[in-house]
Amino acid sequence: MIVASDDQAVVELLQLHARAQRSGDHAIARLIEDSLGSAEGLPYAVSKSKFMALAQATGVRCPRTVVVGNADILEQELAEAKYPLVVKADGSYGGKGVRIVSSADSARDALQELGAAASWPSAIIRSFDGLHVGPLLERMSYKRPVVTLQHHIVGRCANRAVVCREGVVLGGLSVEALELVCTNGPAAVVRIIEHQEMTDTVATMAKRLKLSGFHGFDFMIDRNDRAWLIELNARITPVSHLALDDGTDLAASLLSAITGTNVQSPSPLKHRTIALFPQALRSESTNRHLISSYCDAPWSELQFVRACLAPQSAKSWTAQLRSRLGIRSRATRPPETSQETAL
Repeated sequence: MIVASDDQAVVELLQLHARAQRSGDHAIARLIEDSLGSAEGLPYAVSKSKFMALAQATGVRCPRTVVVGNADILEQELAEAKYPLVVKADGSYGGKGVRIVSSADSARDALQELGAAASWPSAIIRSFDGLHVGPLLERMSYKRPVVTLQHHIVGRCANRAVVCREGVVLGGLSVEALELVCTNGPAAVVRIIEHQEMTDTVATMAKRLKLSGFHGFDFMIDRNDRAWLIELNARITPVSHLALDDGTDLAASLLSAITGTNVQSPSPLKHRTIALFPQALRSESTNRHLISSYCDAPWSELQFVRACLAPQSAKSWTAQLRSRLGIRSRATRPPETSQETAL
């Protein structure tokens, strides 16, 4: 099994799967399907718009989401919209392709920004920074991403991490975000929760997509404690590796299913509030949680910890060059919303 640890890995696995199918390499294609899910479900792993359309058709609780296919659809939606709205671009991650807008004009601006190609200088710097040609190839073959308008749900950010096998959820862990890295960004501190609607929704979608491997489902929990599904991440999440004293252990659940043996976690956690590494240690706003939380940092690897916590300017010469030239990555402008109403 291949375990994808970030969104780019998922994209490359899907590209490899497509090449394997074209060339008749059934072993590689099957390996990727065993790692992510059925061939029919793979396109939903990287397309926010397709996944939300499927969720709406399946009948699980999710915000109304509309693909902005042309100017007529856009203007019709904006004329009937209740603000704020969420504007999302397919293929984005980490909150970079999300904008929360409060007017028709700001929605148009967000749509134009999210659909714009990265500049050539930015693509060149990203290629040097990562020591690969991916950003250059992406810029050369640029296609305007699918952009959607989504009803905005006010509430608390939550996630359910699961491990699946052929559409069956083998194990899962639900968390609620207590602190975010930034507005619309990933969580820095989470609390483990039990939420039956999240559990049921994920089971329904996993079965519908015939998922395999590790996945994360993002939710918003509103003031009435209703869980609204907003996104699928076809990869491990920052809590996928955690083992709890109640028997929750995704890796052990998978190994047990594969081997037919009862695998036990060697050192389960008793804590229910987790400070995620390195996010929680980079932010002063998380200090109030660190004393009472389990800090999930690899303290036995201090050199690695120091490298992860080093300032961006110290880690990357390209970050310094980008700052000096005034170059920013596509879709990284801070959205116009407050922390309290962010996804």
